[in-house]
This record gives sequence, C-alpha cells and structure tokens, in this order.
Amino acid sequence: MEDINDFLAEINVAIPATIISYSASNMRATVKPSIPKRLSNGETLPAPQIVNVPICFPVADGGKAMITLPLKPNDGVLLVFSHRSIENWLSGSNDSPNDPRMFDLSDAFAMPSVNARSPSADPENLCVMYGAGTIKIASSGDITINAPSTRIIAPQNTIEGNLAVTGNINCDGDVTATGEVSGKGKKLSTHKHTGVQGGNGITGEPE
Repeated sequence: MEDINDFLAEINVAIPATIISYSASNMRATVKPSIPKRLSNGETLPAPQIVNVPICFPVADGGKAMITLPLKPNDGVLLVFSHRSIENWLSGSNDSPNDPRMFDLSDAFAMPSVNARSPSADPENLCVMYGAGTIKIASSGDITINAPSTRIIAPQNTIEGNLAVTGNINCDGDVTATGEVSGKGKKLSTHKHTGVQGGNGITGEPE
C-alpha cells in the first residue's frame, strides 16, 4: 500500500498556481504551483517554477475568434497536466512524444480564473467586468453596459428599433431624416413663422 501511495504521489493531475510572468504574444506563462509538496518523511519540497506553460483561452476558427484576459503576475490559474509529453505538440507536430514521461510538471496547461480570494460574483446575471466597466446580461435578455465612457469604431452602424438618449448629442457630420423631425413640439416640415417680411428683417419664432 505504501508503494502505491508513493507512486500516486508522483502523478500530477491538477493544482492551483500563480502567474510569475506572462507573454501575450504567444500566450505562454511562467507559473508556480501554490501548494508545496510534502514528502513521505514529512519534509516540505518547495514548488518549482514551470516555464513556457500554454494558457487556455477560448480560441476558435483558426484563431479568428478569441476571448483573452490581461493576465498579471500573482494572478491565479489552475494547472492541469497532460497524460503525455506535449513538447512535439507545442512545436506544431502531432507525432508521438519523444519522451515517455506522463503527468509531468513540464506538461502543464494553465486555466485562468482560480483564486482563493476571488471577488464576489453577480448571483443573477451573466457579468463581464474589468476595472470600473461592466457588461451584464439578464435572463430576460436585457443588456446593461456601465462604463466611464464607450467608443465604437465602425464605418457603418445600424440600430433597428427606437432610440432614447438622456443627455446631449454632438454631431460633426450631416444629419438626414426620412421621417419627421421635431423640436420642443414643433415639427420641422410643417411649422410656420410669424412676422415674415422682405429685406433684412427676422421672422418670429416657429409656431
């Protein structure tokens, strides 16, 4: 039984860890397991740093679709360890591994989101947050964006439905309307002015 326990003690499955450094250009990180290893003699073996660890972000369509996070040192991740060596796979090859190792520390993947002291979660809505900005989607489908400012960069924008704006609107370009335009109850296409006369006179206010 002791031999079995010693064997299992060398199998790495999953463990929380922290980011030491992160390269966004290739989505690789240096990480350190957060829990040291206790040896059979009672001594503690400090966790080593693991380099070139792939970060598991959702990626699809050959990299055209992606969700990433701005990982920083001390951010928490969950390490999972491959059943086989991933050296060849990381180099772009699907050939069989050159090394027969199994569940080795060198063959780790890091999954962001694990933290022993995570902030509280929204119990009702799907929520995306970063700093002072949040996007919340309710079960009804309603979406609320709360941010100090927003910027949309797109050559063409289409809104299908009514638009209500609380606040001022500044426009640097032309405004074209195929429907009626009203201001303070006065319709642009049918309003009239009093006091119309020739010369340099000024008409009265619109009716």
